[in-house]
Formats: sequence, C-alpha cells, structure tokens
Amino acid sequence: MINDYQAALAYIHGRPRLQKDSSQRRIEHLLAQLGHPEHNVRTVHVVGTNGKGSATAYLSRLLAAVSLRVGMYTSPFLHRFNERIVLNGQPIRDDQLVTLVQKIKPMIDETEQTEQTLIPTEFEVITALMYEYFAEQRVDVAVVEAGIGGRSDSTNVADQAILTMITTIGKDHMNLLGQHLETIAANKAGMIRPNVPTVCGQLPQAALAPIIKQATSCRSRLFFAQRDFLVQPLGLHQFRFQNRSVCLSELDTKMLGDFEMEDTGMAIQAFWVLNEQYQWLERAQAAALIYQEVPKVRWGGRLELVQTDPPVLIDGAHNVPAIKRVIQAVQQFNYQSYEVVFSAYADKEASKMLEVVQKLPAVHITVTNLTDTERATAPLKSQHGITYQANWQAALKLALVNADHRRDCVVLVTGSLHFISQVRTWFLG
Repeated sequence: MINDYQAALAYIHGRPRLQKDSSQRRIEHLLAQLGHPEHNVRTVHVVGTNGKGSATAYLSRLLAAVSLRVGMYTSPFLHRFNERIVLNGQPIRDDQLVTLVQKIKPMIDETEQTEQTLIPTEFEVITALMYEYFAEQRVDVAVVEAGIGGRSDSTNVADQAILTMITTIGKDHMNLLGQHLETIAANKAGMIRPNVPTVCGQLPQAALAPIIKQATSCRSRLFFAQRDFLVQPLGLHQFRFQNRSVCLSELDTKMLGDFEMEDTGMAIQAFWVLNEQYQWLERAQAAALIYQEVPKVRWGGRLELVQTDPPVLIDGAHNVPAIKRVIQAVQQFNYQSYEVVFSAYADKEASKMLEVVQKLPAVHITVTNLTDTERATAPLKSQHGITYQANWQAALKLALVNADHRRDCVVLVTGSLHFISQVRTWFLG
C-alpha cells in the first residue's frame, strides 16, 4: 500500500534501474494506460551531455515571467526528490506525489502480471508521473530535461514539442550511446522534431553533421551558438548576449563560470525564438524581462560558492567534458593554489576526470567515498600522488585546514552531483 510520502518514494526507487531493451515500448505502454497525458503537454525538450539543468532552469524562469504556467522536469535532484517535478518554481507537493503513485501503481501491477517485458524502469515511472502531473495541472509549457539519450529517451514521447535545445555533446554514457561523438550526436539529434526550431550550444565539429542532417530532414530551423547568437563573458558575473534582432549588454548573473553564461545564452535564445513565434511580448519588453529575470535564477551545486573563508566551491561535474569546463572556469578566478576533494562513481571515467584536475597548478587532491556506496572511487585509492580519505567529512575538514595554511587557496569539491548534494547540506544546512 502507498499510504504516505516515504512509501511512494520507496515504490519509485524500487523500480528496475535499467532494461536491456532501449526502446520506448515500456513508457509508451504506461502512458497509454494513463490515457496519454503527454499529448496534452506542450514541451520544450532539453538534451545534451552537460548544461541541461542550468539551461532548463533559466528558460523555465523566463517563460514563467510572461505569466505562463510552466512545468520543469530535471534530474537528478539535489536535496529532495520533489525538485525533479516543478510547477512555476514550486516542487510537487508530497501529497500530490503520493496521489500520483497511488494512481499509477495498479497499472504497473497489471503489467507485471500480464507482460513482463513492459515493466517500466524507475526513470520511465518518474517521467510518466511528470507528464500526468503537468497534464492535470494544465501547464502552458513544460521544459523537459532528457535522461541519458535522445532518440529513444523516455521523455521523447510527447507530440506537442515546440522547441528543442541541444546544450553540449561530449563522451558520456558511451556504453549506451556509442563510442564516438558522431554516434552520440546522432542519438541526441533524435530529439529534433519536424517543423520545430532547435537551439544548439557550442558543439564540437564532429557533432555538427548528424545534427544538421536531422534538422534538414525535419525542416527544423537551427540556431547555433557563436553563429546565430553570441555570448561574450564580461567578468565573473556579467556577459553580453546578441542575436540578429537584439543586443543585450551587461547582463548580470549570479552563476559563476563562462560555461554557465553559455547555458544562459542558450536559454535566452530559446526564449527569444519562442517569443517571436507566439508574440507574448514586444521585443523591447522581452529584452527588459530578460534583464530583470536572469539575475534571479539560482541553480545549486553548479560552481556554487558555499563558504568564503577559506573559499569553497562545489560543482556536480560527473564526466570528463564537465570537469574540463569546471577546471577552466576555476582558473579564471586566479587563485594561487587548490585543494580538491573528489568523489565519483567507479563506473564513470573517474581516472580521466582526475587527470584533468591534476592539471591545476599547485593542486592537492583528496579522493573520498560517498556515504552509501563503495562503488565510489574504489579504483582510485592507490593512484599516485593523490591522498585517499574514506570518510568524506574528514576529507573536507583536512582540505579546509590545508587551505588555511596555503597561499590564496580555494577548495573545490566535485565528482558527482550526489556527492556535492551532501556536501552542500553540510555547509548550508
């Protein structure tokens, strides 16, 4: 029985994590049992290797500011599960989640009795809950972050798409998406829909051909960063945005890092394209709204300063492309030395991530474990030149003490979003 919030969460997390069949048969079956709520949800799909969460958060904020009812779907959560399903900035309530799980459980029970191959995974269940909730709440638009893939992703079932965003393309989840950028890009490009515009971030050359091919086939208007719109950092908290119809100079943002400004620029371009299509605001009004709303966005755990003395930055970078972005950004702050506390899942390219971190000047790295699993960083314990501390709180305390005794030192905590969510709570409560 699903009688309370904890029981609902236990049921969701008790679903299978992965299935060998990567098709959409299971999610389509479950949505059919629900009466196809996805058909009643206008959707912006956000896909890419990194930057999806930030771009989703910024675009959702801008759309809500024109008095739309805006759903936002992201993963994973930082502190509470409810953060994954949000309506106009408010996470789904505990009682609403319980009601949805009570509704969906008998349908899954029936499937378990009749067709084992259609039993949905955890992510598919959450995605179905999201579409059902947004349909019930009659959202005007849902900004939906994809899961791992693109073409066969569980989120890629809504037929009311109004825009696609492709943030970045890099090597991640290669066991599922392929070993080469071209293959990964072709998979992500599967999100592009017929006659629906597509906004892309700065993509590697190898990723362009599959995306252009898919967009051409779908007659999708393509907008590329640094070709159709420009993002120019002007300092730690300011940047300039320009496209073919507007120039927004000295935009303020609370987010740190050039890559966050690039993600913000994508969201601004997406908003601009949609506003041109739906005519919510005159151009001057749209520009004023962007100036007003962009500084209000917070997206925790993304190069976030959680302590000032000594300075502590946390970032949920969990793959090689993401850690490269973080290390590049941190070096712009001109610290003289670095204490890095690192924890990543062993099934990630953790050793390659650490190789990137080791390129920092005057860096000392402490590798630690997550609290709930030995999967984290187990193969890294004996890596040369790196301190290992099993307890992450002890690792943090050591890094803070070291930073106090080093010249102009910053502490960087990174490796996985799950890890930094615990660290964030430790610092901020």
